[in-house]
Amino acid sequence: MFTIANSLEDVVSAINYVKSSSTIREFNVDPSSITVLGWSYGGGMALLGSLNDPIVRRVVYVAGGNLSEVARMMKQSDEFKQAILGMVDKGISDSGFSSLSAEELFADVFLNMDKYDLVKHAEAVSDKNVLIIGGWRDQENTIEHHILPLVRALQRHKAKQVQIEIFDSDHSFANVRSQLADRIVSWLRRQ
Repeated sequence: MFTIANSLEDVVSAINYVKSSSTIREFNVDPSSITVLGWSYGGGMALLGSLNDPIVRRVVYVAGGNLSEVARMMKQSDEFKQAILGMVDKGISDSGFSSLSAEELFADVFLNMDKYDLVKHAEAVSDKNVLIIGGWRDQENTIEHHILPLVRALQRHKAKQVQIEIFDSDHSFANVRSQLADRIVSWLRRQ
């Protein structure tokens, strides 16, 4: 069943699999170059999943979302809350996954605001190389609410290396996919 906690466990499980001695041997993995990458909801999960694992040295956060910021915005506007709950319920329905309702998923976020707040975890991420990518026209995970607060928090904690790339695009990056892929690959090669 899909839950936010399960999503986070999935990221941690994937990291553990990649760094296991059998995977390193079988697939010739270089454990010193493990990167976690996520887009949208997955961007936030990638960042959170990398927190307590020093072997993950790089994180790519593409149009990532800070669930705690979404929850704060839901508390401020019932209209926004209903729009988010409707969008999440539709996404669940369209996916065919077994999941809690959007209301139940966000109940977890409201109960665990600190756990899911990317800004509050900036210090724990500050020793990693982080590539943050956003879209100027992204109306889902806006630069103002999801990118800049994270960047500012990383700066306050003197993050080792943070690079920011903002594309003239919306949340899908449909008009710049090739450039987006090129940017990520070039960043990874320089690390």
